[in-house]
Amino acid sequence: MTRDVMEQMNAFAEIVKHIDYAHIPFQPADISAADCDAAAMHADGTAFGWLRQQYGLDVSRTLVKLKNVPDTSYSVQWYDPGPVN
Repeated sequence: MTRDVMEQMNAFAEIVKHIDYAHIPFQPADISAADCDAAAMHADGTAFGWLRQQYGLDVSRTLVKLKNVPDTSYSVQWYDPGPVN
């Protein structure tokens, strides 16, 4: 575990600390994004996930597709935890 990775994990922990994992039945979401690794979870109109571009390129304009997630409006917040060395 490097210092950079630990700093990213701490940054992500700050973002997700208000999600009630114990009482919301999250399920894996079917997510895809061109030229990125993507993962997401969803439940009851709430979803969270992350994208990672192999070369550290900006993903803020990346088209993200979620399948089998309820039709509703989602607010998207982007957060860049910083570079990985």
